[in-house]
Amino acid sequence: MDAESEPEERQERQPKRQPRDESVSPPPKAVSVKPSSDTKRKVEAKRRAPSETLSKFREKSEPVWKGSITLKSTAYPVVSHLLRGPIGWLNSVLAQGQELQITRRLRLEEDKLKDVTDKINSQESATMICFDAPNRSGGSGKPLKAFQDYLLDKQAAGVITAPQAVMYIFPVCGFASKIVADDMPTLIMPSKAEDATDEDFGLLMVVTSNQDGGVASAD
Repeated sequence: MDAESEPEERQERQPKRQPRDESVSPPPKAVSVKPSSDTKRKVEAKRRAPSETLSKFREKSEPVWKGSITLKSTAYPVVSHLLRGPIGWLNSVLAQGQELQITRRLRLEEDKLKDVTDKINSQESATMICFDAPNRSGGSGKPLKAFQDYLLDKQAAGVITAPQAVMYIFPVCGFASKIVADDMPTLIMPSKAEDATDEDFGLLMVVTSNQDGGVASAD
């Protein structure tokens, strides 16, 4: 056998390839995926996202208390609109036209704020937003922003102790924003002072029962 013809003979002995099937398979059926419970919660949360400014809240609601907050010898006339709490109890511990004298400060520290949260959750309580009174008496009162500047400088909330209740006045801060979000999720409360415009400005007042009948723990 001629050696040069051997590769050709081997090639002839190889089996012939079958022609490839060029037909196209139908695409796989689309599988419907049900949204998870986590996705549903996110959609629902987005649907109920905050949508109301403080100025709109003030326009549509009636004040439940009118009076003044006094620091040393300076009065800040306010009107307060209810976020949450029993109005009957609030009227029994807070008289209309009452002057609330700040006597102590509460540092804006985690352990101190936790004490306030515990009181809100375990005692009779109410929350309100305090706005500047439309007509400050004879121009003698100062705007609340001046009071907030003082609180932010001290990094504290103002504390008022009455026989039946303890009131905490918070400047614009993360804690106040969280309380407002818990009590009225549709309301936008700035968490930083620089985000609070003159039009949408108010201070949070937390009212809790004075079960001890004495001076609230503060610093």
